[in-house]
Amino acid sequence: MAGAGGAPLFPKPEEQKVAQIAYAIIRRLERQPETVPSASYLQQPDVQAAIVQEVAAQYRPAQLAMEAVVVPPDIAEVVAKTTEFVAQQTISIPRILVVPTGEVKSGFSPFTLQLDTLRYPPVSEELWVQYLRTGRTETVALGRGGIEGERPEDYIVSGLVDFDDISYDDHADLLYDLAGQTVRHFLSYLSETDTRKVLRYHQREIARFIHAQMRYLFTGFRRCLYTEEKFQSDPERKLAITLDRDALKWFRPAKGQFQLYYRKGADPQEYQPDFVAEAADAIYMLESKRRSELGTDEVEAKKAVGVQWCHLASQHAVTNGGKPWHYVLIPHDVIAENMTLEVLVGQFGMKSRT
Repeated sequence: MAGAGGAPLFPKPEEQKVAQIAYAIIRRLERQPETVPSASYLQQPDVQAAIVQEVAAQYRPAQLAMEAVVVPPDIAEVVAKTTEFVAQQTISIPRILVVPTGEVKSGFSPFTLQLDTLRYPPVSEELWVQYLRTGRTETVALGRGGIEGERPEDYIVSGLVDFDDISYDDHADLLYDLAGQTVRHFLSYLSETDTRKVLRYHQREIARFIHAQMRYLFTGFRRCLYTEEKFQSDPERKLAITLDRDALKWFRPAKGQFQLYYRKGADPQEYQPDFVAEAADAIYMLESKRRSELGTDEVEAKKAVGVQWCHLASQHAVTNGGKPWHYVLIPHDVIAENMTLEVLVGQFGMKSRT
């Protein structure tokens, strides 16, 4: 954990150990909305006392500390600083499920990989022998029970399922489609034997290359809750610049972070808003769309569930001392780096009833 200016919040090792225990407890409390409805509740005296008590029960000082060579940490003070830090770096999302009736399905959509820059030469005999000697010839395991890496695609899929946002059971068809594209690319200039060697030797790098194409990656934001963010379009990038300048904090939601579903055709689909940003007096769920897409059935369906979710979240906020939520649907061609959040909300925001 880093404080102002990037300096460590807890410079002493024993304080860091206490902070890590406290943070693990806080993460567990996040799944108990009846105890901690929002991050601000972490700083209430009764919640603080419960965390301090549990940290004290788990903390084991290092040997030097036990021998009184090191001054023991003040657990209450460390817990107070940790909860304050977490509250400052969190936008609390109420656990509200908005879903149409019927079976819910979600997942990545198919796309065509850009593979022009992915070119590995054949693995030399010297490197291959070294590779085999290091013991990196383990079986490729996928799904329940595991399978041998008999197909070249298996090595790619095995690397992709290591990413937290990819599920083999949910995305197998897409994973093998992307793997097939990649294998065909290598076979266009390598033999089958050399292709297999490249896929095994460079498995992790190839998996990262494919995974990175899901969105464009940017870093360097000051008020974003994550160290890096990915964007699907330049208007999204420009909107992020506006949020980083005008919002208190913001982030791009991950898949499944909001329990939002809309109907597309016969099946409900998961809706993942573009941005969430907290201002002084409200929290905004923001979506940017091409102007030509505004008014389409899909965009209107997403807007309807977004507005409904923000209305329910605002009711929750009134009960628990939080800020109201508002849905903001922005045409892509009005987004510019010099546009302010206040103007965008004023023109395109939809105030929630409380």
